[in-house]
Amino acid sequence: MVDEVSNQPGSIADSAGPGPSGRISTRQKFGWALGGLTDNGLSYGILAMSMPIYNIGLGISAVWLGWALAVPRVLDAVLDPWIGNLSDNTRSRWGRRRPYIFFGAIVSSIAFALVWLPPLHFDKTGLFAYYLVFTIIMFLGYAPYSIGLSALGLELSPDTTERTRAQGLRLIAVNLVGIILPWIYKLCTLPVFGGNEVHGARFVGPALAALLLVAGVLPAILCREQAQAMTQPKIPFWPAFQALITHRPFMLLMAVSLCVCIGTFIVSPMLLYILIYYICAGDKGFAGTLNGYGGTFFAVMGIVLPAGVASIGIRIGKKLTICIGILLTLAGYAATWFVFTPAHPYWSLLAFPMICTGSIAIFIFTPAMMADICDIDELECGLRREGMFGAVSALLNKGTVAATSVLGGYLLAFAGYVGGETPGAHTLLMMRVLYIAFPVALLLLALALATRYPISEARVREARALLDARKAAAGAVDP
Repeated sequence: MVDEVSNQPGSIADSAGPGPSGRISTRQKFGWALGGLTDNGLSYGILAMSMPIYNIGLGISAVWLGWALAVPRVLDAVLDPWIGNLSDNTRSRWGRRRPYIFFGAIVSSIAFALVWLPPLHFDKTGLFAYYLVFTIIMFLGYAPYSIGLSALGLELSPDTTERTRAQGLRLIAVNLVGIILPWIYKLCTLPVFGGNEVHGARFVGPALAALLLVAGVLPAILCREQAQAMTQPKIPFWPAFQALITHRPFMLLMAVSLCVCIGTFIVSPMLLYILIYYICAGDKGFAGTLNGYGGTFFAVMGIVLPAGVASIGIRIGKKLTICIGILLTLAGYAATWFVFTPAHPYWSLLAFPMICTGSIAIFIFTPAMMADICDIDELECGLRREGMFGAVSALLNKGTVAATSVLGGYLLAFAGYVGGETPGAHTLLMMRVLYIAFPVALLLLALALATRYPISEARVREARALLDARKAAAGAVDP
């Protein structure tokens, strides 16, 4: 690491950041947004494939797998604040974020491929250990990748509207991989693999990993960072960490995000079980098709809608948009009681428009609001520390995913499901009730918290104007 910004080709100094208007170049927008494909593909690809392959296919306990998913997430989450602070303090010719993005993408993608290549002669204990080891390695690579990518997104532009548009573009990339993930189980059960999901995963998993590797390194190659942040003083870890966890608007926003994540993530693995055993009467192929159609429909909406949702949200305000998004998501989950029916299997798709539209509003404007908080934080303390903000956010979110991974396994056990066996009527009823109850309860709590978010759009514009004036007076405005 060096303490000064290099002017050599390929350094952050050889490519201007956003201009005076805050506009971000097309290359930078697409380069950063494509990283969302890998971020989402790694984080949710492991969730989408683990239970079907290791529980349904190999008969490993759902509770065991829940813990195996949680342990790496906990390690990942604990490391995040340290990585975020290290990223904030990195001084290299490639910038503060890009080295973490590049090497993190390589490590995590290779480990993801290996997860689906277990030695099939192992007993269940051996298979579980194999899965745990390579999942841990995957998340150790994913930690620097996700922190670097998140921090880079928060500092792409000083303009709040431009940052919101970039988040909308990223959501499109996220939903591109969202088209693929729902079909993973169906692909693994194709006749070419003998209809055996375990055998199919040995080909499908590495193929997906190759795609995630290519998309993952592109942000490091195509993006450049603003040089001015490279000249600020180093930021001590503990004071920065303590300041963030006592920052009321930030923690309130994180509480909203956590309630949404807990309510929806904890029941997400249960959807495939409901499709297989309730709606499709045990037909895994048909359930895989339905899951694929539903996920594709969800993802296509996620590609088509973000621009419109972002535009509406910019006009009516981020806080109101998030509240509306929470209500739509809640209504979608409640509707599943009526549209999840064996008599009309394709009705299961009808809940997705509300859930998808609501989720888009939440996932565009939550990070956009966090970027606003970073501006106000800079105004108050004089430092840009997006890495720490992103890391604390990731610590909370990944801790939540870890907890819901464990609880999701227990939830299946509580409903009465036993790996490798066909569930009875009571178990299926419990699955349907739990699939609605958890999201509705937590989304109501998220709505109550969102209404208390204190930072107005006027305050954000005022902070931005003061920061621009401060930088102009210091002669630090980017050309």
